[in-house]
Amino acid sequence: MDKLTQDQVNEAMNKTYGNPAAFAAAVKKYGFGIAVSAALMSNANAAPIDVTSVVGTITDGVTTVSSIGLAVLSLVVVIKVFKWARSAM
Repeated sequence: MDKLTQDQVNEAMNKTYGNPAAFAAAVKKYGFGIAVSAALMSNANAAPIDVTSVVGTITDGVTTVSSIGLAVLSLVVVIKVFKWARSAM
């Protein structure tokens, strides 16, 4: 885990609590550990997850399955039309 600088900790505290009085109130209410953890947790989930490869794989699979399904459906229709035309003769 990367080490946080004092400036990063101060920025997280100010972003979460706004002022030192609000932080002190949170320390009194929840305790020091919880108050600091709440301030630093907002930075922990900042990195987005890259899902482009997964979405691309699913899209390719859907395209393949759709084309196979369309081919099977077309074959069934051709067989039905052939049987219908044959019975009409």
